[in-house]
Amino acid sequence: MTVEIRMLGRFEVLVDGTPGPREPWRRRHAAALVKVLALTHRRTMHRERLMDLLWPDLSLEEAAPRLHKAAHYARHGLPGTEAAVVLRGDTVALLPGVPVTVDVEEFETAALAALGPAADGTAATALARYGGTLLPEDLYEPWAATARDRITGLHQQLLRLDGRWEQLLEADPADEEAHLALMRGYLRAGDRTSVLRQFERMDRALRGELGIGPGPEAVTLRDQALAELPAVVRPRRPALVGREDVQRAVLLALDDVAAGSGRTVLLSGPPGVGKTALIGWARGEVSGRGWRTGAGTAATIEGAWPYAPVLEALADLCRAHPALLDGLDDRYSQELDRALSLRGAVD
Repeated sequence: MTVEIRMLGRFEVLVDGTPGPREPWRRRHAAALVKVLALTHRRTMHRERLMDLLWPDLSLEEAAPRLHKAAHYARHGLPGTEAAVVLRGDTVALLPGVPVTVDVEEFETAALAALGPAADGTAATALARYGGTLLPEDLYEPWAATARDRITGLHQQLLRLDGRWEQLLEADPADEEAHLALMRGYLRAGDRTSVLRQFERMDRALRGELGIGPGPEAVTLRDQALAELPAVVRPRRPALVGREDVQRAVLLALDDVAAGSGRTVLLSGPPGVGKTALIGWARGEVSGRGWRTGAGTAATIEGAWPYAPVLEALADLCRAHPALLDGLDDRYSQELDRALSLRGAVD
């Protein structure tokens, strides 16, 4: 008989490859008893230490009967193993003498092999053994914190070693190296808009979590992207042919805005009909009236998120005219921050 204990991404116990009954694990302390022992070297712990972890607010006399009860129910979750949890003398042991594999141990072994000086293995091999956050159902249990931090640290080192920058940012949004790697990649690909958005994403994460701004290299990459933006995103007045009706509609909308009425103009059409040229003309008209403009486009980094161009236009406007933010009412600043945080969640 073999037993497999899984704790990465979920908790599950398999006996000879088959999941056992789940009813015993609905009892919180029975499951916690098995989890704590499975995370312990040789799956053995001193009885008093175990009781202190599971029932920190109880005396040893009060915790002892609870330990026996938890062990009783835990044995029901391991059919065919009468000695699944053994209380003998001062120790408590899980499955002594039974072949047991624990996914946490297997991941750690593979990770250390990939990260060690001998590099006996690859990051991809180790990452394939990572099933997710350690015991996500026990995020607030103190007894799981140290092991979770250790596993999380190894996982992030492997992601860095394998160049999985987006996954690394999902785990740690303030990882500056990951942001820089993505910015360099976008710049090499000629995607300047994504460079700028990645910079803003980095700026929000660093200021929100660490209270600092991006470093010199990030600023240099941003400035390079700004300098290399294609001319089509800058205000200009191209010559248009056969678009008088659309131009007239835009000019009427601008007149309404000048009179104090807000207006929205939506432009649609198949590729190649001249939408970009018309938008460039409209921006030229707006700039000619002395108004300030911002432009935003869809980019790879945003995926299918529909409001990314709106935020990009706001960012473009603020980059060109940073003084605009100084007089902004606090409630509007809060709304902008909320929108940006929602965008970050989608990223």
